[in-house]
Amino acid sequence: MAVTLVLGCSPVDQDVREALNALGVESVGQVYVVSLAGWGGEESMVPDTIHVEPGAVVVFQVADFRVHTVTFLADSMPAPLGDFIRDASRGRSPPLIERGSRYIVPFADAPPGTYPFEVQGFGRTASGAIVVGTVP
Repeated sequence: MAVTLVLGCSPVDQDVREALNALGVESVGQVYVVSLAGWGGEESMVPDTIHVEPGAVVVFQVADFRVHTVTFLADSMPAPLGDFIRDASRGRSPPLIERGSRYIVPFADAPPGTYPFEVQGFGRTASGAIVVGTVP
């Protein structure tokens, strides 16, 4: 199956495909890119909510020169969703310390539902969500 890249506001290049291949993620539907950045005391991501089909991959990519972390709020999700995040060790990214750093989250076999997350950095915490199910 071909990989289709869906652009948030972040440039997508061959490096994303190479990173997916290095992780053994070969057969995916779509790859969504969330651009992480901050300005002054504000933390942000674009887009902040994504609707994806099961099997999609979400790539959080740093677009500035700040440190960011992505944390899924597993304890605030229904059990099947929280278990999916915890079982796959997807709960929290390592510190993304330089521009272009990525945190790749495959949603293969993910139960349908809303996966809330927070992005922290030098600004206020920003919130977002990945909604797995039928894309509107």
